[in-house]
Amino acid sequence: AIAQRRIFGVVTDNNNTPLPGATVVVKEQSDLGAVANVDGSYELRLPDNKDYTITATCIGYVGLSKKINEAYDGELNLQLSENNTILDQVVVTGTRTPKLLKDAPIVTRVISESDIKRMDATNIGDLLQTELPGIEFSYSMNQQTSLNMSGFGGNSVLFLVDGERLAGETLDNVDYSRLNMDNVQRIEIVKGAASSLYGSNAVGGVGQYHQPR
Repeated sequence: AIAQRRIFGVVTDNNNTPLPGATVVVKEQSDLGAVANVDGSYELRLPDNKDYTITATCIGYVGLSKKINEAYDGELNLQLSENNTILDQVVVTGTRTPKLLKDAPIVTRVISESDIKRMDATNIGDLLQTELPGIEFSYSMNQQTSLNMSGFGGNSVLFLVDGERLAGETLDNVDYSRLNMDNVQRIEIVKGAASSLYGSNAVGGVGQYHQPR
């Protein structure tokens, strides 16, 4: 078996306040990652044989990356700075009415136009799987796309385009190929139950795709 090393620490803001829910991922190996606990702590187990880049992200904060060499083993604390530009963005998915992201009562993940261009993703599946832990896309033999968000299937996750239900739904499958990555301004994702706002088919979450006006 390949020897492993333990990388652990706490994700905090500039005031050393823990950031529960922050995502910590390994850039070179996308299947290695963790979500910070209520006290901001995280832990990763990494193979011993190479250098890695550890990246921490959290809604409303500037992402941080730290490189560690193949011999590093132990504590790695990650301190994030507030991103006031993101916090001042107007979002609608979590409330159905426009609100500043920092004032939204429901945690909303925003993938901005600059994020989308940086990722250079050719389809929404690749983009969301890279940016958001807990989201998986799978493809059947007839090329139908199935979505899983934090354990909920596609029939429990609602996808909207500028507030309207995405066309092309069949059973629990949605035709995500209709989403043109060259014509998107931002994407908002709300994980967890939003059925009080959008109905019973949104118990797993809501995704909203915004096109340029």
